[in-house]
Amino acid sequence: MVKSEMKVSPYDLFVKLICLYGVISFLYTFFSRIYASYIVGFSFLLIIGYIYLKTLKRKDITIILFLFLTIFSTLVNSGISSANLQHNMYFSFSILLINKLCEYSFRKKLVFSFKKNEKLILVTVITLSFISLLSFFIPNCYSGYVYSGFAANFHSVGINMGYLALLIILYLYNKEFKLVYLLWFVIPLIGVVESTARISLVTIILIIYIYYQLKLKGRNLKYLLIPILFYGVFKLFINSSSYEKFILAANDQYISTNRLEAVTSGRLTWWKIDIDTFLNFDFFNKLFGVGNDFVYYINKTQYGLDIWAHNDFIQLLLATGFVGLSGYVIIISYLYITLFKIRKKIPVKLMPEIVLVFIASIAMFNGYYLGTQNSICLILMLVISSYNAKWKEERKNAQYV
Repeated sequence: MVKSEMKVSPYDLFVKLICLYGVISFLYTFFSRIYASYIVGFSFLLIIGYIYLKTLKRKDITIILFLFLTIFSTLVNSGISSANLQHNMYFSFSILLINKLCEYSFRKKLVFSFKKNEKLILVTVITLSFISLLSFFIPNCYSGYVYSGFAANFHSVGINMGYLALLIILYLYNKEFKLVYLLWFVIPLIGVVESTARISLVTIILIIYIYYQLKLKGRNLKYLLIPILFYGVFKLFINSSSYEKFILAANDQYISTNRLEAVTSGRLTWWKIDIDTFLNFDFFNKLFGVGNDFVYYINKTQYGLDIWAHNDFIQLLLATGFVGLSGYVIIISYLYITLFKIRKKIPVKLMPEIVLVFIASIAMFNGYYLGTQNSICLILMLVISSYNAKWKEERKNAQYV
């Protein structure tokens, strides 16, 4: 009797978790009490950890040692607090994931698993589209003029809509272009502009450009469609909550009499406080930081809000010093260089710049590494960039680890 051993691919689990996390994020208000998003987020970390164990390379050891050093320094300075643990967990996952996304074999295995789970992706897209459409007409999904759906907040719904748009592109990738498919993108577009998550406007524009490059660039119909689409998006924006927020924020003297500070919702004010504080550190603390809790403390005592920096670079500068910040910038640069080298093989030639703008814009104004959905959107962008590979080649390079 021949014994058969069933192997479950960690990449298949990764894809299934990506779809599950999307549903949980869109329905956060129903799952928040059981901490579902944290459980799935921790599961991502376990899977990426397993992949590291099975595919460990010399550069991976360097990354792990870097993370150990930064986490150890924050724990020494801030102790085992919930804020410190949260920042360390999400920072570790982001670094570990970006490092693996730089590997050809990792990307190919993810592409293979996404293609295997195409039906699940379709079910997820339909489910999230239905949830979004339903929430547009429910008063409780709005706070004043701001749309947040069933998500945690308006920032979350903004990146959720970017996630939905990328899933739509992924599903439609090998489908023959039809005009009716453009209507599918209206749902995430409305969600973004009504959420007032202004940085998500950058994300959705990048995603629309990706779809244009994949499906519209080579069509004569684009000369008719592009002006119509631009006009439609413009009209939608000037009548949206996002436009209203731009106007109100710029004139909100309760935030600041300086319009630029007001438009950034006070960020420029507390960023200055944070940077001035860092400049007064001694050499050792400038090198290794003072922990994540200190950032909350300084903003509470000098700005009046118990908040983190809402800027990855400033947060890491204070919490982990030049060591942590340098490591973060290097790994992002490494991803850009990796994509730049394979630009000719990517259907969207500007994908390296799109990925860089996507990460940097969120990191600058909302924080990239603290949002699992941001990492998922990055995965989807890179999967889309490699989705045109031949099936036989995928199967050959996608053996389970």
